[in-house]
Amino acid sequence: MDDMQQRVDIQTGDKGRARARIRMFYTVQRWAFRVVLGCTALVILLMIVGLCTSWSVVGVFLLQETLPWQWILLVLLVFSFSFIFTDSFIQGREERWFMQYGTEVMASVVGSEPVRSFRRWRWVRWVLGDVDESLLVLDWQRPETEDVYHYVKRVRDQKLPALHTRLPVIIDYDDPTYFFKEDYKDPSVTFLTW
Repeated sequence: MDDMQQRVDIQTGDKGRARARIRMFYTVQRWAFRVVLGCTALVILLMIVGLCTSWSVVGVFLLQETLPWQWILLVLLVFSFSFIFTDSFIQGREERWFMQYGTEVMASVVGSEPVRSFRRWRWVRWVLGDVDESLLVLDWQRPETEDVYHYVKRVRDQKLPALHTRLPVIIDYDDPTYFFKEDYKDPSVTFLTW
């Protein structure tokens, strides 16, 4: 009995450390992105100030060849685009965490909320086209405590399931507010069927 409890404690500790590591990765990524974005904005601002004041000593200093602004800006933009890959890496770790430690529960559809992309800028919607996207609201009641937990799944360009349809959600059973944020895909829609 003592050996079994020790294994459970080790698994619980591993689970907590892995989740803390994922949380730390997201935090580091968020702060690194803010720093790179701030540096990029600062470089662009300095270049604009240099162009606007090119007749003064400050403008000549900012625009001279000794400071490689184009290369600095290029490196910062490459760093900015590399965050796409870091996000995929972290999401992959989170998905593996849920596959190892998560529990699949059946939650009921209680509604949906439409999401408008680019709400403020209508011209962007007009140029790029508006994506039909909704947030599916799901409820799950924990059997032991009768507590109700709410989950959200994103639905893109597909028909929404009917109310009270039961859909699977992968959660951390110890903390049901932590769930795997995956998109809903309608099983009746198939692509590239020959």
